[in-house]
Amino acid sequence: MTNPIIWLLAFGHLVVDMGQGAVPVLLPLLKDTFHLSYAAVALVTLVTNVSSSVIQPFFGVLSDRVGTRWLLPVGCLLTTAGLAVTAFAPSFAIVLLAIFASGLGIAAYHPEGSRVTFFATRAGRASSMAVFAIGGNLGFALGPLATTVLVGAWGHLGVTGLLLPGLAGALLLWSLMPAINRATAEKEAVARRGARVHGVARGQQTDWGALTLLTGVVTARSFIHAGMIAFIPLYFVSHLGRSPLYASHLLTLFLLAGVAGTLTGGPLADRWGRRRLLLLSFGASIPFLVFFPYADGIWRAVAVFGAGFAIIATFSVTVVFAQELAPNNVGLASGIMMGFAVGMGGVGVVLLGAIADRWGVPATLNVLGVLPVLALFLTLALPRLHPAEGGGRGAKCLSARDKNERAPLPEERSR
Repeated sequence: MTNPIIWLLAFGHLVVDMGQGAVPVLLPLLKDTFHLSYAAVALVTLVTNVSSSVIQPFFGVLSDRVGTRWLLPVGCLLTTAGLAVTAFAPSFAIVLLAIFASGLGIAAYHPEGSRVTFFATRAGRASSMAVFAIGGNLGFALGPLATTVLVGAWGHLGVTGLLLPGLAGALLLWSLMPAINRATAEKEAVARRGARVHGVARGQQTDWGALTLLTGVVTARSFIHAGMIAFIPLYFVSHLGRSPLYASHLLTLFLLAGVAGTLTGGPLADRWGRRRLLLLSFGASIPFLVFFPYADGIWRAVAVFGAGFAIIATFSVTVVFAQELAPNNVGLASGIMMGFAVGMGGVGVVLLGAIADRWGVPATLNVLGVLPVLALFLTLALPRLHPAEGGGRGAKCLSARDKNERAPLPEERSR
């Protein structure tokens, strides 16, 4: 967690997710400027989700096949430049193209950033991934705030102010690219030869079955996370008639608990093991989610905080787990976990909305309390990849003999 490269990558993550968090604030402006229908506004959201999330696995495949570390500074710049273009766009079609380009910057940064985090870390990968993830969490939270301030001061032109952190992130990442290359080149070369990476036997291929199970786990978690974000305001404002400010406080508490959970979950997973941490987190979330709709006063706040802490404590852990299941496809695994699986939360909100329409919002919250059980059963089927989890395939660390048998790298042969 003290590796300066990880903190630099976290800053870049903050920049690109600021752009992602800025889009909802721009929707009313775009609606008024171009006289859009609500369906057209929804199209902007769809374009953002597709370009920023669904496409991520394709960038992951690209990063596994060829060197794409240049996508780190480009991702920062493209994300913010695309948003800036919306301030000058002469037509709605240009707005959609600009939003799509901004989403591509987000999609390009995430797999490469998490991939470099994986290879730049010597020990405690889940802890390092937690630092990387926190950058994104803060960026997503700061995006709406920064955009609201900029737009409030200078109108739609104010969104161009997001170019400043974009340029700063791009310049920092570009200037320190030699250090990033030195920190990751050897491990990447070993991984591309199919050699042993973090306890996975040499020549072993990606465990697609386990990766599919883990994708199911993350999809269930995304349904819960996105569902809580969408239905906390709906439950308290629309169903119970409480003030929007009260609902906003609970939602902020849920998101802050997720930040604390991310910082805690990574180090605990390095100590206890990935699978064990997932089981403990999903198990702990069940009573909080079940109790939440019926709690009141301070106990409601406790339930919201506990649910956010337990659910999001698994975020960085699932990314590292996927990377270790796919030692020769680290970029693809990162894209699936951080893009496709997380993006499925949008699908989950639609399904949960249909449940709310038919049976009411309280029934939807009850469904959220059941989803961790599904995640638990899927997690039980996952392999043990960490020594702390007591054996299992790939549990042993790299032995001295394995290190000695490793084929020399080109630079080693030249020496």
